[in-house]
Order: sequence, then C-alpha cells, then structure tokens
Amino acid sequence: MNLSFIDLDKREAWFHLTFWLLVMASAFYAWSNNLDSVHITFRLISLVLTFILPIYINAFILIPQFFKRDKWLTYALLLAIVLIVVKVLHTILLLAPWMINDWASLNFFEEFSQWALREFRSFDKLVFSQLPWVVYTSFAYRFIKDWFVNEQVKSRLLAEKSSMELALLKAQVSPHFLFNTLNNIYAVALEEQATNTASNISQLGTLMRYSLHDSQADFISLNKELNYLERYIELQRMRLNEDQQLNVQINSNDHRAENLNIAPMILMPFIENAFKYGISTTSASHIAIHLRLESKLLFMEVKNTVHRSDQFQIGGLGLENVKTRLALIYPNNHTLNYGKEGDQYRVNLKLNLIS
Repeated sequence: MNLSFIDLDKREAWFHLTFWLLVMASAFYAWSNNLDSVHITFRLISLVLTFILPIYINAFILIPQFFKRDKWLTYALLLAIVLIVVKVLHTILLLAPWMINDWASLNFFEEFSQWALREFRSFDKLVFSQLPWVVYTSFAYRFIKDWFVNEQVKSRLLAEKSSMELALLKAQVSPHFLFNTLNNIYAVALEEQATNTASNISQLGTLMRYSLHDSQADFISLNKELNYLERYIELQRMRLNEDQQLNVQINSNDHRAENLNIAPMILMPFIENAFKYGISTTSASHIAIHLRLESKLLFMEVKNTVHRSDQFQIGGLGLENVKTRLALIYPNNHTLNYGKEGDQYRVNLKLNLIS
C-alpha cells in the first residue's frame, strides 16, 4: 500500500502519538470516576475510531487530494460519507455496554435514533458536537501544517537558489566570450556554406543562452521550455545512426502552453539521462519521448534501451536533485514513477501546472 500521502517525519509522528496518548490518559482519568471498565473501554475505542482517525483521514487524504485541488463536490460527498460512518459507529460504541449487559430489555433502534440525533435538536449542540470538531480540528491542523511547510519550502528554495547561482557564477567562464566565439564560428560556417553546421551552432548558442539566463527564473512559459527541449533533442539527433531510433511526440496547444508556466529545467534531466544511457555505438538503441498537455496537466513519458547497468547509480544524483525540486515546487501536484522494465528504462511524470 502506498502511504506517501502521510507526510509525517519521525519527530512529528512521535509528537502526535505522545499527544493522543496524553489525551486518552486524561479521558481515562476523567471517566474512571463515573464509569466501569466496560464503558471506559468502549469510550476509548470510540475516541480512536470516531475522532482521532477521521481527523487524519480528512487532514491527510480528503483536504490535500480533493479540497485543495478544487474538487469541492467530491470532497463534500466523501466528507459527508465519513461523518455519517463516524456518527453511526460512535452511536453503536456508546450503546455497546448496554447491549452486552442487558440486550434483552434494550430497544436498540429506539435508543440508536435518540443517541444518533440528539445533537441535531438544537443549533448550539450541533456546532459544539463531535462531528464539527472533527472538521474544525482537521482543517486547523492541515492549514497550520501547510503554512509551516510553505515557510520551510520558501527558505529552502531561497537557500538552494543562492547556492545554485553561486555555483553557476563559478562555472561561467566568461559566457560572453563563449557566445562571441560561437558567433564567429557560425559566421565562418556560413561563409564556407556549411549550412547544417551553422544551424547546429546556432541551436547550441540558443541552448547556452537559455541555460545561463532563462533558467534562472523561478518559472517560465511552458512554450519556452518545450522549445528548449525540442532544440536539445534535435542536437542529440546528430549522434544517431540507422540503428538508433528516436521517437518524439510533443502534443501541446500552443496558446494554452503560452499561458501556463513551469519551473525551468524540471523535465530536462529525464531526457538527458535517456540520451546518456540509451545510446550505444555497438548495438541497436531506441529512445521514445512523449509529452502531452491536457488542460493544466502535463504528462511526460521517456523510455530508452538500457545498455549500461550503472544507469541507476550514475544517474542517481541528477534524479535525486529533480525529485527534490519537484517535491519543493510541486508538492501534492506531481506523480513520478521510474524504473527498469525488461531491457528498457521508463520514466512517467504527471505534473499539475498550477497557475
């Protein structure tokens, strides 16, 4: 079972566990003065199943998966189902001691209806009853947690951006010199009528300009990013021979892509790895790159023939870097799956390009 949606680290999990144990201990102490052990046992079970558990269901599943993705009707329906189940279970657990001790004289359906509907007899009782408190507590926890997480993400992004900018400055050995040199080579290639060489030099200059300047922005136009990918793929196509197949499909609505933004260089590592590890000079190779845009959802699939067993190790650093960037920039708005399937390495990325 995939429990990746439970975004709790060990320290926070221990805090939650300690907090609820203290709550249960306090409840046990308060109930021990008036109730017998059977009633206390069912009250504690009810506390876990009809209060604590629904809070986490709403906070970790319903709110991030539906409410925050604007699926309000689905959210309201699922929340209503959870609350109904909670109310029914809570009432049964309250009646359980009497059912055990005196089932013969207990009119179960009459008692059930009275206990189940007692909070709905007045507005004050309803507002301060258990069901609303499940909702209050889960929303308060979720939004306080998200606020702290967002603050941490902002601080981390700023720190990483500063670090990356410093590293880039160290790595940029006179970029203007490189651009001027490329322009000179481009002019010579045109004079010699080497049009293919000139075109490739122009493509390379464009890619360098993008990586040195445009990629420093937090977000850029999706059209610009896709254009960069296409130029990069065309340059890589020069390496291929008849035994090396490249299948590229980029399906996007240009107008829609122009109005959507994406973090720069978030897709490139997967494509770079495909060319790095998927091309062999001694055996047949195949690379397939498919991108499509549906509303605000970008789907990317990259497949390449596996020739080297070290794809997982050598590509690991870049993969970990892009996984970290996805987690920081697109929390709860991306799905990434990758791995070896037979003689192929496959990457599937689903990205919600939130405005």
